[in-house]
Amino acid sequence: MRLAALGATLAVAVTVAAAGARAQGRAFEVESVKRSSGGRSLLPTVKGTQLTATNVPVRPIIRMAFGQLVNGSLQLLQDDQIAGGPEWIGVDRFDIVARLPKGPRAPGDLQQMIRGLLADRFKLLTHTEPRDVPVYALVVANPGRLGASLTPMTADCNTQGDRAVACGFRSGPGKIAGRGPIRLLIAATALAQFVDRPLVDRTGLTANYEVQLQWTPTPDQIPDRLRANATIEERIRAIGPDAPSLFTAVQEQLGLKLDTQTARLDVLVIDRVEHPREN
Repeated sequence: MRLAALGATLAVAVTVAAAGARAQGRAFEVESVKRSSGGRSLLPTVKGTQLTATNVPVRPIIRMAFGQLVNGSLQLLQDDQIAGGPEWIGVDRFDIVARLPKGPRAPGDLQQMIRGLLADRFKLLTHTEPRDVPVYALVVANPGRLGASLTPMTADCNTQGDRAVACGFRSGPGKIAGRGPIRLLIAATALAQFVDRPLVDRTGLTANYEVQLQWTPTPDQIPDRLRANATIEERIRAIGPDAPSLFTAVQEQLGLKLDTQTARLDVLVIDRVEHPREN
């Protein structure tokens, strides 16, 4: 009886959330979902008012839909932050086309729309609960001594005042450069996208820093959309075979360390998901 009541509560919660998103204009106007016939894999991408996902499993779409916005950048859930669900959500592939409503969108609106699509077409029901999960903790390797490529800034990281500078990080295969606090360095568009676990800041560093980090990327550190790009391959070759691995580069160049630890984080638990209605 308690399980039945829980299922009913979850169903109502997801239905209300999806309906609320539609009422506020955060719902797709047209949706097409079908089994993929193959081809290049492409995570949900927006061009103009159209969202397209090609030959992609449901699991990475869930990682995107329930990820966290950090300073305007989307930090996807890692696999250890998702529990439950059948095996097919990581195996069966789908093509999705949806039209976004016209007008401005607030941060997080696209995620809300994708959640609504998952609820409507895949009957996805989820809840979150805190669990101890394996993480990489970014720590100072040798207290009191930082690397030559992690230097304190002399100006504030904001848009106010004469000495203020714009902060942020640019990243690509084998390279991260920019300025800002450590929490911004590990966000989605920088270090966190190149590791296979959630990344937490345990450096204790509160200043803003100039960062230059370079390493030889492994194949899994290159996004799918870039792997067939000859320019990217040339850029990787230009780094040279002597460039260290990411873990070594973080320690040698920044004076930091990616330490294997555990942390209590919110985990997304999949209560129900079904193969979609196709159209």
